[in-house]
Amino acid sequence: MSSPEELRAKIAELWKQSQPIVRQRLEVLARAQHSIQSGTFSESLREEAIRQAHNLAGSLGMFGFPEASRCASEIEQLLETKDRSLDAFGKLLQDLEQQIT
Repeated sequence: MSSPEELRAKIAELWKQSQPIVRQRLEVLARAQHSIQSGTFSESLREEAIRQAHNLAGSLGMFGFPEASRCASEIEQLLETKDRSLDAFGKLLQDLEQQIT
């Protein structure tokens, strides 16, 4: 059985290993935001951004970032409802990034 310190160390190591994947997922969301702004937002990018927001919501919650997880969930919901509110999307993405850096 692991001690609390060992468990925290293992979670910290997993978080460190997950950083490249998290960054890739954030890049998809940033690309989606940019394409909404430029009027080139495609259905395939919307679907990919929904998947990545969903994955971020789950993994960030698991790693102890509940506020970042909430932001990712809200981004997912905006994209699922096809809400193109740039202000809300941009603010949520900014908040999400700030929570994990």
